[in-house]
Amino acid sequence: MRTVCSSIKGMRYYAIFRKHWRCSLRSSYYKARVSGEEFVVILPETSFTKAEELAERLRKHIADHIFPVEDDVNIKLTISVGISSFPEHGQSCQDLLEVADSAMYDTKKAGRNQVKMP
Repeated sequence: MRTVCSSIKGMRYYAIFRKHWRCSLRSSYYKARVSGEEFVVILPETSFTKAEELAERLRKHIADHIFPVEDDVNIKLTISVGISSFPEHGQSCQDLLEVADSAMYDTKKAGRNQVKMP
């Protein structure tokens, strides 16, 4: 099981982000909004390397895309992603979320719009 946490800036863009997120991820992945601007993706039977590649593809897709929000108004978004892996980074969901969350906050401290692993 792989866990990916990401955060976007601005709740009013949640619906736009969610549309692109769902289109970019397999239906076999579990996707959920955790709170506010934080999201979790669980990638069953996915290697740590593949999880990192997927996170980077999603990060780049979001960063490269221009999102229309209103007539004549377009925005750009970025995401910060933290990754954790079972069993390397924890034995419980709580452990995995804490490790991924910590890695995500490390991306924010390092300038955002990045993927980080523990």
